[in-house]
Amino acid sequence: MMNKIATFIVILFLTGCNGQEKKESKNKSMTEKFDIVQFDRDRTTVYDGDTMTSASATDTVKDGIRTRILSDEFYIEKIESEKEPFGIYKEFYKDGNLKKLASKMLVSYIDGFAPWGKVYEYDKNSKLNNETDYAKVYQNVKVNPEVLFKILKDNKIFDTDNPAKHRLSVWFHDQTLKSKEMVFNRLKYEAGENPFWEVIRDYRLHDEESVNEKVFKIDAVSGTVKEIR
Repeated sequence: MMNKIATFIVILFLTGCNGQEKKESKNKSMTEKFDIVQFDRDRTTVYDGDTMTSASATDTVKDGIRTRILSDEFYIEKIESEKEPFGIYKEFYKDGNLKKLASKMLVSYIDGFAPWGKVYEYDKNSKLNNETDYAKVYQNVKVNPEVLFKILKDNKIFDTDNPAKHRLSVWFHDQTLKSKEMVFNRLKYEAGENPFWEVIRDYRLHDEESVNEKVFKIDAVSGTVKEIR
């Protein structure tokens, strides 16, 4: 009997701790603020006696390269790793309160449309008013964004260790996202076909070289890679 009571107490304790951790994690996201004072210090330099203020500041933090930017309407903070295709993206209201948090957004050296991770949006009082889980976009396919980059590496199309990182764009196409297609997309989704990834790889290492593009179509259901041109 005593063993059962002890086991029950342990379960209650662990459950309570787990619930508290989730609550604290959620509250941390909701109450996170942009350090405006520190940002103003970091973006200000004195050169030859003149004080110059930039609209951005870049430094290194534990998770990668952090870039903070002042826009007309809000502050932006991006944290990107040199070895990963996705980074953290945040927007803050002008008072420093968190406005938007995207847990996995394409890093700046990769162009395109590959929604992934979760996006949280907050009102001006730091109340969560919208949460989007982009895993649902890929629930009926095999190739989500994480799998895509594994396929690109396995097929020697793109690797984050490649020095020409900025020469890549990826785009997800399916029936529901057809409205996201742009005029510059090389490929278009046709009714009835499998969802697919459009991948454009420019093999130039320098801007002054002639354009040397290759376009790949990767079936998001089967994972089959086809070079279009």
